[in-house]
Amino acid sequence: MGGKFALVLYIGRYFGLSELGVYGIVATSVVLGMQLLGLDFYVYNTREILKADNHIQPLFVKDQVIFHCLSYAVVLPLFLSVFLAEILPWEIVGWFYCVVIVEHLSQETTRLLTTLSKPLLASIVVFCRTGLWIVAFIIAGVLDDKFQTIVWLLAFWVAGSVFSLFIGGREILKVQGWDWAHAFSVKPNVKWIKNGIRVAFPFFISTLGLQSIELSDRYFLKAYYGNDIVGIYIFSQNIAGICQVVVVTGLVMIVAPKITEAYLKEKWEKYEENHRFLTIGILVTSAILSAALVILYPWIAKMTNKPEIVQNTYVFYLLLAAMFLYVVGFIPYYSLYVRKRDRSLLVSVVIAAGLNLILNLILIPRYEMIGAAFATLVSIASILMLRFYFVFAHVRAKVSRR
Repeated sequence: MGGKFALVLYIGRYFGLSELGVYGIVATSVVLGMQLLGLDFYVYNTREILKADNHIQPLFVKDQVIFHCLSYAVVLPLFLSVFLAEILPWEIVGWFYCVVIVEHLSQETTRLLTTLSKPLLASIVVFCRTGLWIVAFIIAGVLDDKFQTIVWLLAFWVAGSVFSLFIGGREILKVQGWDWAHAFSVKPNVKWIKNGIRVAFPFFISTLGLQSIELSDRYFLKAYYGNDIVGIYIFSQNIAGICQVVVVTGLVMIVAPKITEAYLKEKWEKYEENHRFLTIGILVTSAILSAALVILYPWIAKMTNKPEIVQNTYVFYLLLAAMFLYVVGFIPYYSLYVRKRDRSLLVSVVIAAGLNLILNLILIPRYEMIGAAFATLVSIASILMLRFYFVFAHVRAKVSRR
């Protein structure tokens, strides 16, 4: 949280609004790129690992690695389109590719550590990937302003992700009971990989739809108004996103695997206990954080010394409301996920993503940033309502069958 806050505040204060906008588009493209590389295959493999015996688990990890090698070969060349379309400058193409690859590998490492019930180490990996390098980058920039460029930012970003990958990867290689030599001597289970793609695909579409709701407005704003407006919007969006970062890394990453494992192993009391803890934790934590950010944001905006950011505070409040609803959405999400109600999760996001696209097309040309923020808020609210609807519909159906 501190790293994300410090980076946005640092860029907002010492970079121009246009550079802040470029950073926002880079960050957006990296997130979408990681999604295309991963295709949400981890969702399938998480279930497989949690229900398998210890000595079989590395076989699943090995086959996931093989799957990602194939996805890299297909997807990486497609990223050139971002530069061919002049959305991003060619001077950062090499760094962009490096960031996407090491970020994805580090993200998958974090997910695996979380699945293996190593949340503390997973959080350390996340900290190195999203916080530690930021401290080094800011210190370097304060000492010498030659580091105050997007290229140097990406260089430090790559270094942080590589370091996080080293820490997490070393732990995975020495998991007790995992025989990597045997795992890689076994032929890839092509049938299992194909089944994983089939199962993960709805989650991939769902996540892609969710990320389009969160991120597509940046591309619309750039197309209609340019990098300066994107810079202002990115600042508000990233500060509001602190709520999401804290809840996901500090709560969801720790409790979610326990919920899934308890349900799959039919430990119903443990499942109810963990789900109750997640529900209360999300509501209390997000409410406290949101209240704190409402109070602090005017002061944070003034620290940038950019009146354009201060004048658009209302955009931040809309985005913060959207982030609050986003994290609350994890409550019905895991109720549906553990029951393998993948279709319900997909339908809710697809409907919301379609609504978001329509609202962006209508509102952004007319109302600029406030139109983008309102479209995001309405779309995320619709996801929340649809998820709760499907949860209650499933409960009613179960009761009627009895």
